[in-house]
Amino acid sequence: MVHEVRPDEPSSTSDEKITHTPHTSYRQTARRRPPCDCVRGRRPVWRAILRGAAVPLKHISPPRGALPEARVWLVEASSKASVNLTAERPIINPVLMDEIGRVPRASMRGRPRVAVALTTYSGRPHLAEQLQSIASQILPPDVVHVSDDRSKDGTWDLLQRSAGRQSFPVHLHRNSRNMGVVANMEKLLPRAAASGEIVVLCDQDDRWDPQKLAAVVRAFQKGSTTLWVGNAHLIDEKGKRYPSVSLWSGVHLVSSDLLGEDGLLHELGLRRLVLGQTVTGAAMAIRSDVVSAALPFPPNLHEAFLHDGWLAVFAALTGDIVMEPRHLTEYRQHERQFTAMSLVVGSREGHRPRERADRDTTIRAETARLDLVLNAVAATDSQSFRADRVEHLQSLRNFLVMRRRPTFASVFHHFAKGDYRRFANSARTFILDLLRAFRRPTSLRLHTGRVA
Repeated sequence: MVHEVRPDEPSSTSDEKITHTPHTSYRQTARRRPPCDCVRGRRPVWRAILRGAAVPLKHISPPRGALPEARVWLVEASSKASVNLTAERPIINPVLMDEIGRVPRASMRGRPRVAVALTTYSGRPHLAEQLQSIASQILPPDVVHVSDDRSKDGTWDLLQRSAGRQSFPVHLHRNSRNMGVVANMEKLLPRAAASGEIVVLCDQDDRWDPQKLAAVVRAFQKGSTTLWVGNAHLIDEKGKRYPSVSLWSGVHLVSSDLLGEDGLLHELGLRRLVLGQTVTGAAMAIRSDVVSAALPFPPNLHEAFLHDGWLAVFAALTGDIVMEPRHLTEYRQHERQFTAMSLVVGSREGHRPRERADRDTTIRAETARLDLVLNAVAATDSQSFRADRVEHLQSLRNFLVMRRRPTFASVFHHFAKGDYRRFANSARTFILDLLRAFRRPTSLRLHTGRVA
């Protein structure tokens, strides 16, 4: 996400809020279009189909970026004179959904509401593409919330013009001063969580595949799902894809890193989420009750987490994770990136080992992350956290604290509990900690108290 810190602007003393709601229904919009507007290659044809209009098939061509399955369905349906979709929301042909392996319309009537959360700051060069990709979803969002952080390049004007043309409600919010990307997101998330069961995070400079929101909704049809993690193509400033690299390869992630053969999160996966640099908000969706539990962000969050990593940990402690290997997002890489790191470079480096950091520094950093999470969990009123996963993090934290100042008694205590097999390289780490305990002063080696 692009975000540059700018000085506050005293021109406005209060936040601005503008709400745009569609003035006509999908079906009314489709009926008002004249037949001459339905010519091959124009977007109104495809949108008219999704909104309930009857259009001759010879005039139909899938929208730009549609997956091949949509074209296959059109060929197989060529025996019909026309396609008429007048179903209730979602406005999606059940035949089309079945053909491309999606959720049939019958099971989507009671689907959860989808709220898109988009933060912006001086992102005019690429914002129009992102807004268009949201509007082109085969399963449109129920509402879009946008929070602008006092942009200075015409982004706010572009948002106002675009919002009034959408077929779904768009709520525009503008901060009274520049707050920074994390604070801006923290202010936006409660609004999105209050208006939908699913919150889909959105960067201002990316592009979405037309089937992204349909895939998200399908994943959350399973009631225990709390987090959806998708893969993404990496694109440059001009929108050209980088060959043979992806979002997951950039962070060295595969499904087995988080999920076991049964599709459930395993202990190593939970620990990786705590370590960070695993999930990216641009390709992520989260259940709204998890968002509420993770807010407000701790004041020192920036010392250990970004907002997307923080939300992912809370989702992992609450429910199940669904990983989508298909590339349903185009994640833009450029020098104004907020994270200031190139996933393209990381992907091409492969799994080359990093420089080994000081052991105590590494343990101290991971312990600080665990303390931040466990303190936040203890302070929240939510009863939805899974006790076994919280206990796992507490045990991991105790083990790491012991390793910073090992004694013979504490080392053997954790070895007997199986912590060296569970959290470390078993016998090798056990022997190293014994040697470190032997080298410590006698008064510390004889300490027999347990580590809390």
